[in-house]
Amino acid sequence: MAKSAPKETSLPVVVSLVFFVLTTIGLGVFVYVLFSDQEAKDAEVAKAKDEVKNLRAEAKEKELIARALRVAVGVPEADDLTVLQGDVKEGDKVQQEIKKVADAVKKKAPELTKAQADRFNAAIKAFAMNPDAKALDPAIAPGEFDAWAGEFDSQLRAPSLDKTLLGLAARARVQRDLALNQSADTTAAYADALTKLDAASKAYTAANKLFADRAEQLPKEFKAKMDELEKTLNSKTALYMKDVGDLRAKFDEQTAALEKVTDEKRRVAGDFDALKGVNRILLDKIKPPDPLQYDEPQGKITRRLPNNLVEIDLGSGSLVTPGLTFSVLPIDFQEKGKASQLRTFRMPDERGIMRTRTEFVPKGTIEVIEVLGPSLSRARITGEHDAISEAVLAGDLLYNSVWRRGVGDHIALIGVFDINGDGTDDVEAVERDLRRMGVAVDAVFDLRTGAWKGRLTDRTRYVVEGYQIPVSANDPHQAAKAQLISKLGAARQEAVGKAIQIVNFRDFFGRTGYRVNPNVPESQISRAVSRYFGAVGTDPMPMVPKD
Repeated sequence: MAKSAPKETSLPVVVSLVFFVLTTIGLGVFVYVLFSDQEAKDAEVAKAKDEVKNLRAEAKEKELIARALRVAVGVPEADDLTVLQGDVKEGDKVQQEIKKVADAVKKKAPELTKAQADRFNAAIKAFAMNPDAKALDPAIAPGEFDAWAGEFDSQLRAPSLDKTLLGLAARARVQRDLALNQSADTTAAYADALTKLDAASKAYTAANKLFADRAEQLPKEFKAKMDELEKTLNSKTALYMKDVGDLRAKFDEQTAALEKVTDEKRRVAGDFDALKGVNRILLDKIKPPDPLQYDEPQGKITRRLPNNLVEIDLGSGSLVTPGLTFSVLPIDFQEKGKASQLRTFRMPDERGIMRTRTEFVPKGTIEVIEVLGPSLSRARITGEHDAISEAVLAGDLLYNSVWRRGVGDHIALIGVFDINGDGTDDVEAVERDLRRMGVAVDAVFDLRTGAWKGRLTDRTRYVVEGYQIPVSANDPHQAAKAQLISKLGAARQEAVGKAIQIVNFRDFFGRTGYRVNPNVPESQISRAVSRYFGAVGTDPMPMVPKD
């Protein structure tokens, strides 16, 4: 077992240890106290910084509110609106302050308006000439005092001038001035009305006095006039009764005479109807004269050549030109007359019923194709009725009703000329062909206008009449066709009045050698004339001249 150290040697250690402990405690307290003061200072510094920050934020907020109030009043500085649009957000305190101002204006303005209206009405009742004038209405129109409330879209919107406080005040001032001016005008009008009312009252008093005077005089005057009228009426009544008696006697006399005349008229009418019937029978029995019966042959065929060619005894000496046509009739036609060339045909009508038709038929027709000398021309046979029993031969006579050895007659055309049965009116082609033959066409009745194109003259010898205009019960152009037929009748009467013979185209062209189809169906004639009335129910045909 080891020996323990002596007690004298442990005291310094204890002292040192105590000193160390005390020193450590003191140092710890010193350090604690030192750092405790630093934290307090840091807290004070942080608190001071927060206060500065809050004061700056409050100052900026006050500045923004001041800027907003300047904008709301209407006296903004140059950068107020720009700063507000950059810093103010929807719903923050600045925007709420702007809205508070707008709400206060909207609430307070009607109260001030009512107070002013009450003062004005009191002044009117106390001092105006019209104490019963209508009171000033303090009612405020909706939106009248809606001030700028800091509205937003993507940012704060600028107020319009009329929504600023100065704008509202200016508008109120203008309205006040207008109201004062209107009040002055109303007061002046009221004074003028009082003056006029006073004048009207005086006029009424004078009129009332005049009425009373006349009311007293009129009954007396009326009674005197009534007595005079009653006397006159009695006299007129007596005279009227006498005249009625005389007129009744005359009326009975005239009635008897009228009955006698009526009986005589009835008898004459019966006789007239009987005479008309007799006249109709006589007219039916009288055969109309042939306007072409006195035609003379213009030449004759001297020789028939092969290939349907012939030579004739007419040439340049008779002013013959190529294109001139002739009808060919037998050498004995002048002795036998028209009856020798009448032929009877059986043909179906529009409904397929066979009908008998008698027509004048020449032996043939020719057309000059070459002039060989003064008395010689060559012609082509363009038609031959019967090449076996009635062939065109040498010696046959040549007729053309409107050509007289170089001198063509004057004619006019009226009606529908469908010469080939194709449903087209060929009047223009007919006119052209006749002129080429040397025939003068003085006039053509134009179915479009219902009038002559050209005119009938003293030299017009014939009016050649084409097909009549057909009209059926279901014709869509019935009324228009009736009018045109009436105009055609008037044109014929004009020709008759000028002593111009009207010749049917069958007889006329049969005597000139001009080839036409004399039996065109009525349906084709209706089709040819339909273009003059539009295209209802028909196929319109173009008007193309025939070669």
